[in-house]
Amino acid sequence: MDNYLIIDKDEPEKHAIIKAENEKEALSEWYDSHYDNEIFTENFECSGDGFWDNFLFDDKGYFWNEDDGNQREDLKGREDYKAECYKKNIKEFFKDKPEFYEQFTELFDNDKELKFSEEFYKYCYLNSSWINDLIIEKVEIT
Repeated sequence: MDNYLIIDKDEPEKHAIIKAENEKEALSEWYDSHYDNEIFTENFECSGDGFWDNFLFDDKGYFWNEDDGNQREDLKGREDYKAECYKKNIKEFFKDKPEFYEQFTELFDNDKELKFSEEFYKYCYLNSSWINDLIIEKVEIT
């Protein structure tokens, strides 16, 4: 087993050393000890730097210009194309968990209230761009 130091870049006071077999296991432990569904759900449902932004891109990049936040000119009026990209990206994100893809798209397509399992939220967190907010390093403790 190795030791992993995990630090939240946005909240450096949130940090831990976790003994785990690998980085993925360490991140899973981090999630279990630092998040609950209520906190994650708030982030999950917001737009802006929310979970949904993980899907708003095509082969040219994100749908919005990073410098001014406006939609790219080549996408204006192409709602069907954007929806197609969105669904393709969602499917790719959930490729290891097809049951989550089905749940997610059913709610999305029917505009239902979001209600997911703890396992669903954890999977989303550990596989989304939010993981980039963490510094993860293998450390030796003597």
